[in-house]
Amino acid sequence: MNVQQILSQLEALPPMPAVAVRLLTAAQDPDANLGQVAGWIERDPAMTANVLRACNAPIYGLRARVTSVRQATGLLGLRKIVQIALTVLASRYLTPAQDGYALAAGDLWRSSVTSALAAELLAEQIRYPAPGTAYTAGLLQDLGKIVLAEFVAPSIREIRRLTEEEGISWQEAERRVVGVPHPEVGALLLERWGFPDTLVESVRYHHRPAEARIDRTLAQISHLADAFTMTLGQGVGADGLAYHLDEDSLASVGLKDTADVEDVLARLAERVRAAQDLFTLA
Repeated sequence: MNVQQILSQLEALPPMPAVAVRLLTAAQDPDANLGQVAGWIERDPAMTANVLRACNAPIYGLRARVTSVRQATGLLGLRKIVQIALTVLASRYLTPAQDGYALAAGDLWRSSVTSALAAELLAEQIRYPAPGTAYTAGLLQDLGKIVLAEFVAPSIREIRRLTEEEGISWQEAERRVVGVPHPEVGALLLERWGFPDTLVESVRYHHRPAEARIDRTLAQISHLADAFTMTLGQGVGADGLAYHLDEDSLASVGLKDTADVEDVLARLAERVRAAQDLFTLA
């Protein structure tokens, strides 16, 4: 398989709007101007409509419907409005079907939102200082599948054979057969789009969190978010559960036994039910 052919597809993919990086930067700035942030969003009418639709979802708990981004920003705060805006932007990429992974239209999107909610929940549980960043990492961790799907499709039998007969993980089988695994493709995409190094690393190592160096905790959170998402039955496509669980990640977030894991899964399921409106954004 020609890796250069795969990487050339990164060039062809429409880039994430530049406002995404501006929003991420603002989210880390305690002195960010909320009105300015709202103004960035309002420049895109379609984005504005979907942001308002998302803001009114039950998961955000607003008592009355909001009718402007500035109103929503004042009520929800910077972190949440950035989170919602990035969710809207990501929906444009993650909603289409990915036949190579046996994911119908909307499947990858639902699993990505669930993973984002799981990452945020875990971040809050361990008091990770940037739960919004954890949410974004969970949301984007399978982004590479949108590029790699067409290359995985003709090689699916060999990839499955390697996972079943040799017991290697799916991403390692991708590396052997296709030449590059989907986490690496996703990380390269984020690098091209100018995303922060912490998010790039988390996407690259969410199946191998022990290899992360900049922020291993974030990679561990992303790793577990992915595992919990599949446990809830989201995103179980061709790759299914063909990944190895990193036990150290469980310990790092204080999940000591099955009861702890089941508690997190129950709380995640509640958030997913409250977030149903987010699944139809695109």
